[in-house]
Amino acid sequence: MSALHPWQPETELSLWKQLVATLIQEQVVLRDGNIDTLTDLAAHKRNLVVALAPHIKTRGRLLIDNGLPSTDQGMESLIQQSQERQAGPVWREIRETERMARDLNQINGRLINLRMGSVEQALNVLSGAAGGQKLYNPGGQATYRMHSRAISV
Repeated sequence: MSALHPWQPETELSLWKQLVATLIQEQVVLRDGNIDTLTDLAAHKRNLVVALAPHIKTRGRLLIDNGLPSTDQGMESLIQQSQERQAGPVWREIRETERMARDLNQINGRLINLRMGSVEQALNVLSGAAGGQKLYNPGGQATYRMHSRAISV
């Protein structure tokens, strides 16, 4: 049995790459405003994160079981101690892909906040919160009524 067992770095890397691809798709959808597919992307993203969790936990447990800190340096030390040198490049790619996922997720969060701000401004205008009379009630019904007057001759 290897020193790195039961960690599966190739499987973890594959999941990270799938997450990055999903985050890129999410960014395109958010940028273009085509939010119809956002629900499906969010579900897929959630499934990938759930699938990644046991791999990350296994990695951390492996380090602790070997008396190493649960850090990048701890994993580098474990790989050096093992005879599995091919795990080193895979580990470094995992770390880089994980950073990409984190950065993309932060950008997507900012895009969501921008979209929410625009929607909130539009709702404020339509509901009259910007100082005018409300055009619509919370149920979406028009609130402004034209008053009719009889014209006399």
